[in-house]
Amino acid sequence: MVVLFFLLETNYSILPTLNDYTKRFLDEIYEVKKLKKSWENRYKKFTNGFVERKKFKLKNIDDQKVYSLIHNPLTISEEISELGMKCEGVYFYHFHSLPPVFENFDQLYFRKTSWEIENPKDWRGYFLASAFVIDCKKI
Repeated sequence: MVVLFFLLETNYSILPTLNDYTKRFLDEIYEVKKLKKSWENRYKKFTNGFVERKKFKLKNIDDQKVYSLIHNPLTISEEISELGMKCEGVYFYHFHSLPPVFENFDQLYFRKTSWEIENPKDWRGYFLASAFVIDCKKI
């Protein structure tokens, strides 16, 4: 039996960031470009308060030109089944207790509260964790 573990970045962790990443994600799932023009404009006005990440001096791995592929933890089982594997478990890590911009305000407190909610099997990991591990078997 072969057991494999994969480390993956989740695409849902951008929802609670309330920044330009969130806006782009919502634009995509709401298919904003398909809306009639008046609704598209209304939507843009509604979401224009989302903070641009570059307005804050946040260190981000993207700034170092290290990019990872984003995966959906809800559909990863389907993706890996196409590779001849079966998902045995999804485990989340690197939780954010609040939007990541709060790390700028009090890094120690942010990390402490984030660590306190760290639980690989917590359903909130779909939204609050930035990455996940899958346990899978070759079938």
